[in-house]
Amino acid sequence: MLHSVKKKYTKSSSKRAAESKYYYVIKPLLDQHGIRVRKWVDYNPKAFQVYWADFDQHAVYLPIPNCTWSCYICLHEIGHLVKGSRRYCYLQEYHAETYALSRVEKLNLVGFATMVKNGKKYVLNNTLQDIIFEGLNPNFVRREVRAWLGITPKRLRTLALRRCTMILRELFKDHVVDPFSKIDKHDKMIVKLRKQEICEIKASAG
Repeated sequence: MLHSVKKKYTKSSSKRAAESKYYYVIKPLLDQHGIRVRKWVDYNPKAFQVYWADFDQHAVYLPIPNCTWSCYICLHEIGHLVKGSRRYCYLQEYHAETYALSRVEKLNLVGFATMVKNGKKYVLNNTLQDIIFEGLNPNFVRREVRAWLGITPKRLRTLALRRCTMILRELFKDHVVDPFSKIDKHDKMIVKLRKQEICEIKASAG
């Protein structure tokens, strides 16, 4: 006797995205700015997952927006392409964060205060990274970014020097430093020289 076997079909990620809770927020923005979604992926806050925006292809790699945080991440990546900043990393992240947070606030999504706190920490980390590895002068960090972070060039200089010391200490212990996971012992001299250069910069007070 032949038995019919029912095949189990699973919905594609794009279909699941279209049925997700905050798709109505994301889809109009994608259409408005002509942004293509290269791939939708399931959002898992407990697993390390990279989401990104491709400037050259004007495309994004996004989590399925089924909660406030995945919606916020989608808005951040879209913000990269809408704002179009391709200069220093800290500027890219600042523009993406403020774009996303302004929309999260208008939507009155749960967790906004925590998003702001995390966003500022993330932008600050990228600012310090640019100061140390991209030769950014703390005095030349954009005024609007400093105002948003509530920080002075003098404080940025101090934090950058502390971060250099921390990196060097960890390099000598042969540990990986977060958020600078690509650093290895060959970068030791670069960080030492940059620390000396930062020390010689006369930081402005405001």
